[in-house]
Amino acid sequence: MNLARMLCLALAVATVSSCGLFRGSKETVEVRNEGVEPGTVEVRRVRVRASLDKGNDKRDFTVSVSPFASASEQALEAAYYKAASYCLKTYGGSDIAWTVGPDQPVDELPVMDDTVTLEGRCAQR
Repeated sequence: MNLARMLCLALAVATVSSCGLFRGSKETVEVRNEGVEPGTVEVRRVRVRASLDKGNDKRDFTVSVSPFASASEQALEAAYYKAASYCLKTYGGSDIAWTVGPDQPVDELPVMDDTVTLEGRCAQR
């Protein structure tokens, strides 16, 4: 009986650890800029990584995204998506009260080592 329990526990741990709940999710996004010549568009792919950390109160969180300099708009969208998904899954709503959020001007956001870190609180009750 103990062997069966150990096997079930190992299977549960393997399943949860592989679903991405404990590490940042990676997403490839397309960045479109105006090309060198008028009327052309330059498209390149950038891999964005977003990770979420809970605060002391589970409603509080920080979300970090990188790279930021090469795809700031897409990085902010990835951060918002990660935060809204967390609030929706945990509290049933995607309302967020941002302390440092994606609606702030880009030059005012805290960026260190090409990573932006946003802070917020799930507002759904």
